[in-house]
Amino acid sequence: MSFQAVITGAGLVSSIGRTRQECWESVLEGRSGIRDLSALEQGFDPAPIGGEAERDSEDDSGIPREVIRLRTAMEEVLAEIGMGSPYVSDVRHGIILGTTLSGMRSGGRYLRSKKPSDIHGFLAGSTMDRLLEPYGWSGLAMTTSSACSSGLASICLGVSLLEAGMLDLVLVGGYDPISEYAYSGFNSLRLISGSRPKPFSSDRDGLQLGESYALLAIERPEDARNRGADVLARVSGFGETSDSFHLTQPHPEGDGAARAIRAAFETSGLVQDDIGLISAHATATPNNDASEYAALKSVFDRHLGQTPLVAFKSYLGHTLGGAGAAELILTAMAMRDGCVPRTLHLDREELEFDDVAINCGPLFESKIEHTLSVSLGFGGANSCVLLSAPESDGSAVPRETVAEPKTSRDVVVTGVGVVLPGAVGNEAYLHHLEHHVPPVGGAISDSELHPHIDSRRIRRMSMFSKLVLAATTNAMRSAGIEDVQSFSQTCGSVLGSSHGSSEYAEKYYTQVVEEGIAAANPVMFAEGVPNVGTAHLSLMLGLQGSAQTIIGSRTSGLDAISLAALRIRNGEWDRAIVGGADELSPTAERLYGHTERGIVSGAGGIMFVLESEDSARERGAGVLARVGASAFGYDSNDASSDHQIELIGRQIDLPERIIPSLALSAGCGRPIDRERAEDDVESHCVTPLASLSAALLAGVVSGGDMPMSTRTGTEDFAVIASDMHGSVSGLILEMVTHD
Repeated sequence: MSFQAVITGAGLVSSIGRTRQECWESVLEGRSGIRDLSALEQGFDPAPIGGEAERDSEDDSGIPREVIRLRTAMEEVLAEIGMGSPYVSDVRHGIILGTTLSGMRSGGRYLRSKKPSDIHGFLAGSTMDRLLEPYGWSGLAMTTSSACSSGLASICLGVSLLEAGMLDLVLVGGYDPISEYAYSGFNSLRLISGSRPKPFSSDRDGLQLGESYALLAIERPEDARNRGADVLARVSGFGETSDSFHLTQPHPEGDGAARAIRAAFETSGLVQDDIGLISAHATATPNNDASEYAALKSVFDRHLGQTPLVAFKSYLGHTLGGAGAAELILTAMAMRDGCVPRTLHLDREELEFDDVAINCGPLFESKIEHTLSVSLGFGGANSCVLLSAPESDGSAVPRETVAEPKTSRDVVVTGVGVVLPGAVGNEAYLHHLEHHVPPVGGAISDSELHPHIDSRRIRRMSMFSKLVLAATTNAMRSAGIEDVQSFSQTCGSVLGSSHGSSEYAEKYYTQVVEEGIAAANPVMFAEGVPNVGTAHLSLMLGLQGSAQTIIGSRTSGLDAISLAALRIRNGEWDRAIVGGADELSPTAERLYGHTERGIVSGAGGIMFVLESEDSARERGAGVLARVGASAFGYDSNDASSDHQIELIGRQIDLPERIIPSLALSAGCGRPIDRERAEDDVESHCVTPLASLSAALLAGVVSGGDMPMSTRTGTEDFAVIASDMHGSVSGLILEMVTHD
C-alpha cells in the first residue's frame, strides 16, 4: 500500500509566532516561547511557565480563546491555497481537527457562574461551529481525540478520506488552549517541570504546557498539480497503533510506538536510512522519553545515531492536541530549508542516551528528503507521519509515481451490542423490539452493567467507559469472537461521543475551581479525557490497532462507523470495534437545553464489529449487513429534514426505494425533531445507532445469524443524523437476508 497526499498550505499560531513564517523564524533564531503564563484562569504558587500563544490583541466579543486563534490559522491556510474568506470552491472539502480537551475553559466559566450560557463552548462541535461561521462551509466537519497524538491522527484520517475518493481537499490539524484544567491535571500526575524542559537528558524532570493552533491543507497530488498549487511537502506514509498497556503510562519498551513507526515505513516504501530528520514527541518526562527512545532504537538500530533528531517542544512546550500538527509544520519547514534546528535548554553531555543524534548546538545545514514525526498520547495512542520533499521543480509527484486506485473491499457488520435504559444487553433489547415496548430514558446503574463486564475492573471507571465496555462485550459475543487475542492483533477502534466522561470531568474540575490547582485528582483527570473510552477498550481487548474518538457531536457515532468502514475498505485495517456512548449528565442536559424543550434523555452505548468480508469468511462469521455508502456535510442553518436528506442523499445517491426505510435523527431542537415520534428518547450520539441496531437485530430474529453462504438478496436501510452545531451525516446499510 502506498499513500499519496501533498501539503499545499499551512497556518500556525503558537508561543513563538502568529504565522507559520514567524514561528519558523523563531526556530531559526533559537528563540523559545516558554515564559510566564498569564492565561491560566487562576493563580498558582510557584508561578507557572509555559508556551502561551501570541496575539496582537484580544477580542472582546466573547469569542473563545481557541476560536480566535484557530481563525487566524484558518485565514493563513485559505489565503495560501487561494481560497479566501468567505470560502468559495467547487471542490469537495472537509475539515478534521484534533484536540485533547477542546473547549474545556468554558466549563470553568460555568462552574463559577452556574449560567448555562457559559458552558455553550464546551463541546468540540461548538468550537468547530464558531470557527466555520465566516466561511460558508458545507463539507465534512468533525473533531477527533486521541489525547496528545490527536494532531497527527487528524492528518491520518484526512489522508484516508482523500485515498477513498470521498473528498478532494481536507484541512487537518489540532489545537488546545492553555487552561487550568489541563495544567492541574498534568501537575497532579507530577509531569510538570519546575524549569524548562530538557528532552532525553539524564536529569529531565517533566514538561511545560503550551498551546498551538495548527492547520494544514492536504490534497491528492494530481488535484494540486491541476490547479497549479505550490507543494510544501508530501505525506508519504503514516502509522497508528495502541499500546494496550496503561491509561497514563507508555509501554516501557516502546512497543506500540515502534509498531506505528514500522507501519509508516511499510506504507511509504521508505527505509530507515532515508530519514534525514526525526521530530520526536520528546515530552522530557522520564518514562515517556525512555519509552520513545526504546521505540526509535528498536526501529532504527544502528541508523539512530546517524539520524538527526529535534524536539520542538523545547520551543513550544507541550501543546497537547495541537502538538503533532504544529511540529509537523515546523518539520516540513526544516526539510524545505535544508537545516537541522537546535533543541533548546540542553547540552550534549547531559544526554542519557549516547546514540540520540539530537542537535544541542547551533542550527546546521543538511539535505533532508524525508522526515519522521512521532506523537504519543494518553491511553497508549500512537501516531506517526512520514513526509517527503516535493520534486525539485516545485510540482507535485510525477504521474508515473502516483499510486493506482486501491481495490475497494466489502465491509460487513458481524456483531452488535446494545446497552440502553431498560434494555441492557441484546436479549433485553430484542424483547423490547419484539413486544413494541416504548423506549425509556434515564441513567443505567452499575448493577445493570455487572453481568456484562468484570465488575472488579471497572470500580474506578467513569460511566462513559463502562457503557463502552459493556456494549463491546455484547458486540463481541454477538460476532462469535472466541479468540479475542488473535482477533485484536489487527483490529482498530473508532468511538463516537457527544460529551464523553462529563460526570468525572465535572467532579474533577469542580475540585480545581473550589480548592485550587494543587487539589486536582489524577484519577479523575485521566478518566475525564475524551478518549478514555477507546483507551479502556484497547486495554480490555488488547487492541493493537489505531484508536480514535470522534467527539462533540450527535453524528459522532455514525461518523465512527463510516470512518472505520472506509479504512477497512481502503485495506488499512482488517477489522474494527466501532460505535458510540454517552452518559446521562444533568449539566449536559442544561447545555443542550433538553429540559426546557421537554426532551426525554437517556444514557446508552451501542457498539458494532466491522470486518472485511474476507476476514469474516476466514473465521466463518455470520454477517448481519454490509456497510454501504456514507456521507458527511455541514449545515449551520436551521434547515428542514428535506434539505438535510438532499444534502446527504446527493452524496450517497440515496435511492427512492430506501426512503421508507430511512431513519431521521436530530434530538437538538432542529426541524427534524418536530418530525420524530413523541415517545422517542434522546441518547445523543447513540440515538442514530439505535435505529441501526434495531434493523440489524430484527434481522437476527428472522434468522439473520445464519452463515454467510446461506444468504441471498439484500434490502437497504439508511440513517441520517444531524447535530445542533451543524454536522450532518448519513450511512446506508445493505441488509443481508436469506430465503
